[in-house]
Parts: sequence; C-alpha cells; structure tokens
Amino acid sequence: MFKNALVLTVLAGVLSVPSPQSAQAVPLTQVLAPSADDATFISLVPAREKSQVERERDDAREFRSRAQDGQKMAKDAKSQMETQMDIKKKEIEVVKAQKKAAEKEKKEAEKIKYEADIKSKELELKLLEKRKEMRDTEAKLADAYRHVADSHMKALDRELDLISKRKQWMELMNEGETADPAKLQKLELSVRDLETKVLKAQIDTANRQSSATDKEKEVFEKRLKVVEAQNAILAKS
Repeated sequence: MFKNALVLTVLAGVLSVPSPQSAQAVPLTQVLAPSADDATFISLVPAREKSQVERERDDAREFRSRAQDGQKMAKDAKSQMETQMDIKKKEIEVVKAQKKAAEKEKKEAEKIKYEADIKSKELELKLLEKRKEMRDTEAKLADAYRHVADSHMKALDRELDLISKRKQWMELMNEGETADPAKLQKLELSVRDLETKVLKAQIDTANRQSSATDKEKEVFEKRLKVVEAQNAILAKS
C-alpha cells in the first residue's frame, strides 16, 4: 500500500525524511486474481511468504510513525502562524492609528507612508493566513496517512493469520486418508473466513487511501496559494 511516490513527496513537505525502500510499484501478483477456470472455486487472496508480509507490515508501522511526526510538526507550525498573525494584526492597528493621527494633523506625506505600510503589512498577514491554512491541511493529510497505515496493518495481520491457517490446512491435507475430516473441514472454514476478513480490510485500506489522495490535492492547492501570496509581496518590493 505504501508504494505511492506522491504520498512520500507530500509527506516530505511536512517532514523531511528519506523515502522508504518500499516506494516501488505494487507487484501485479497482489492485484490480479490467480488464473483459473471461472467454473472452479479459487482463492482471491494470493499466497505470499510470511517474511514478505512481515516486512510490509514493518514498512507500514514505520510509515505510521512518520505520519504521526508529520502531523505534530504541521500542527506546531500552524500554531506558530497563528501567533505571528496576532502580532501582525496588532502591528497593523498601530500603523492605522498613526495614519489617523497624521490625517488629523494634515501631514499628507506621513499619511501616504502609513497607507503604504498598512498595505504591506496586510499582504504579510495574508501570507501568514495562507501558511496557516496550508499547515492545517498538511496536518489533516498526515492524519489521513496514519489511518491508511492503521488499516493496512490490520489487513496484513489478517493475512498473517491466513498464512498460518493455510499452512495448517495443507499439512493436514498432506496426511491424506488419515486426516481427521472434521478438523479438516474446520480449518477450511477458518481459511475461507480469514480470506473474507483480509479482503474486507483491503477494501477499507483502499477507501482510506482514496480519502488521503483527496487530501493530497488540497495540500497542493494550499501550497499554490502560499506561493501566490509570496509573489504578491515580492511584486510590491
């Protein structure tokens, strides 16, 4: 699930860390169903090595930790923006008061200077507002990533259970005619139940990934607004 380079790029904007080794394309064997006659019953959860699933779960746990760190950093940055916005608003009020005093005293040159200062500070305030909105959206995106990781780990846990049950079932099958039919049937039912749980967990993960993708778009839109606000200030300088 954590093969999306776009996810890593967006998260890197909040938390500067190297991309994990798992940032590769998802193998088709995990997406395509096993080839079989449509008239036969097939398993739609491809068999994988236990070690492979465990490595993927380690990646998911690491990704979750990074998402949590990213969320905290984005929230802290948002808080800093709010503090700076309060300071900037007070600065604007001070200059507005100075402008009003200059108007009363008929000091046109000072009035014009204060008006220009107010416009400049208002642009700076707008930039701070856009940065605050960006950090807020980044925090929400990081939280969405965390939920994706949680869901994916749950799916992998169910898959590990499935691998264990499949192994038990195959070992009993290999006993041939000496195998206990009741035990064999019980294991087969357990395998089917776990396959269902794995697929449901994978659906949940895919849904959460879709929600996170929507947040990615929002983050890029907010970053564009920040760039535009910065350019507005540069154009006035």
